[in-house]
Amino acid sequence: MSFYAGDGDVTYNRRNILGKLSYSLEDLVVMNQTHSSNFMIVTKEHAGQGAYTSDNAIDNVDALITNTPDIVLMAQGADCPLLVVYNDEAKVFAVIHSGWRGTKAGIVPKILSSMVEDFGCNHEISNVIVAPFAKGCCYEVGDDYKQEFVGFNHAFNKKNNRLYFDLGVVLKDQLLSSGVPESKIDFRENCTICNADYFSYRREKDASGRFSLFACITG
Repeated sequence: MSFYAGDGDVTYNRRNILGKLSYSLEDLVVMNQTHSSNFMIVTKEHAGQGAYTSDNAIDNVDALITNTPDIVLMAQGADCPLLVVYNDEAKVFAVIHSGWRGTKAGIVPKILSSMVEDFGCNHEISNVIVAPFAKGCCYEVGDDYKQEFVGFNHAFNKKNNRLYFDLGVVLKDQLLSSGVPESKIDFRENCTICNADYFSYRREKDASGRFSLFACITG
């Protein structure tokens, strides 16, 4: 699904899956993700950006928000958590790429705050789905990660003298602190590193492609 990673006919792949959703590449909005906490509110005028080339994708953001029906927002990953947040009452949603740097920088709370301030969302009725990502069973890190996530010792575990980190623990805390009830948070179970159905940068290195999360509001 990515022009900058892996190989294959990206345009064909994107067109194929969008067709199954009854949309086209002209409806798609794509980001050039940079592991930041930057985001953009998008409208119909952004439709098609990044669909055929990364040259005109929305640059230097890792989340998109919209209340515009029938534009498809896309986030890409290969181990990093990808989230969709949807509020049915306000008819607004966001897609988020939240790697460890973006998570540390608070991209998820920033998005949830924007949804409240800019669209009047009540997150007590928002729903969150977190796509498969690198889980604590396989996500090996160095001791320096403990300095990056002070206060989250419970997100670390040691196995065979190796340290592993569960980024989902941090994300869940951020979501709960932002007012999303636990019953509205859906973490998909699979780990991208140990499940070969997903691309994994940790497993495949530079040969890894990217899978995508697509979301839209139907008009």
